[in-house]
Amino acid sequence: MKVKFFKIIVLLIPLLCNAVPHGSEYDCMLVSLPASGSSFFAAAIAKSNQNVRYNSEQLTRQWGGINYVKYLPEGQLKGLYNSRFARTDYNFTKEVFMSLHTGLWIQRFTVFCLYRKRQHTFPCKKHTQYFLDMFKEFVTLPCPDQIKESVRTYIKKNAHTDLEKQVAIHTLLNYIMCSDAQKYGLNVIEYAQIMQLEGPQLHEYLENKVPKQLMTHQLVSQILVDRFEDSDFLSKREQNYQGLAIELFCQDLLSFIKQLDPAMQYWYLFE
Repeated sequence: MKVKFFKIIVLLIPLLCNAVPHGSEYDCMLVSLPASGSSFFAAAIAKSNQNVRYNSEQLTRQWGGINYVKYLPEGQLKGLYNSRFARTDYNFTKEVFMSLHTGLWIQRFTVFCLYRKRQHTFPCKKHTQYFLDMFKEFVTLPCPDQIKESVRTYIKKNAHTDLEKQVAIHTLLNYIMCSDAQKYGLNVIEYAQIMQLEGPQLHEYLENKVPKQLMTHQLVSQILVDRFEDSDFLSKREQNYQGLAIELFCQDLLSFIKQLDPAMQYWYLFE
């Protein structure tokens, strides 16, 4: 009798997972880039809220780990969501390779963004190949949007060294993420803020930026426990970045994009 009961439960598990409600009211997605601090931030959210069922890169992993920095048919991505995420009991994922598809994700998730500036990202030995692969993949196909196509052409022509390619794709994809955030009214959280603000200031900063499905009073305490103890960490990162002598290249790229899209409200993040 016990064996039969166990078999019934096993057979019902997929059905129970399918019964979990999904959609933008329930599911959340943190959109960012590699080396953004998204793993740290998402883990802190999950640890501070017992109702969060989190799995990192839930959608990207279904592509076999491919850095999917391409514009794909909407039906293909809908199929990915319906056949994968909607069949789990997860309600939170963070994706760092699929930021081009925000227009689709907002139909299925409460989306919010994490931005980490280049001065706090490079040099980035651990994720070098990610950025190089993303650059190579992004420049292979034309973009449907005229501004993004112009920038794609620009970086394809002007980014020659590995470092230039990394900084170029980091800048371009962050621009796309932030311009989409403006277009769709999404919140953008700054990595530097969650690493530097203390107590009440950090809670005030996050309470209207982290989706209500995820936000708890414990989140700030969890971040303070988990984040680095070296208060000079970010300033040291900025010094290391200056030593790369890449800023002039980046400023030229930013000037080019700003001429195409001067009204983008998040340019202050790129300073």
